[in-house]
Amino acid sequence: MPTKSNPNVDLTYISTNIAQYCDQATMDAVVEAIETTNLASTATETTPGDTTWSYKIGGSWAKALDDLLGPDAVTPGTLRTFVAAIGAAGSVATYTWTSKAFISNYSVDTTAGQNIKWTATLNLTGSPVRS
Repeated sequence: MPTKSNPNVDLTYISTNIAQYCDQATMDAVVEAIETTNLASTATETTPGDTTWSYKIGGSWAKALDDLLGPDAVTPGTLRTFVAAIGAAGSVATYTWTSKAFISNYSVDTTAGQNIKWTATLNLTGSPVRS
């Protein structure tokens, strides 16, 4: 049975649940493909490499959210804890990066005549603890 996103996703950044500020959230786990082709190969050969994790989030802008993300966006270098809990009660997958998250892209869209929107990409270093 499909599980709807809302309210079955909790996103926590620096111990603050930011899901209420999000209308979009996408977790990406991209595995690097390392070419291993050699002279005896009959076609291109690859092997899996490291996984690059990121979480793209966004929604309607709010001062409280900007107070949380803004300082980290303008002074990069601090690694934070990020937790994504996905699923309905009794069937939740939790991904935790303890002191391994940083904002690599924070954008605020102030197009005239439109609601103020924000987006951010959280780069997540290393593999998560999954439970």
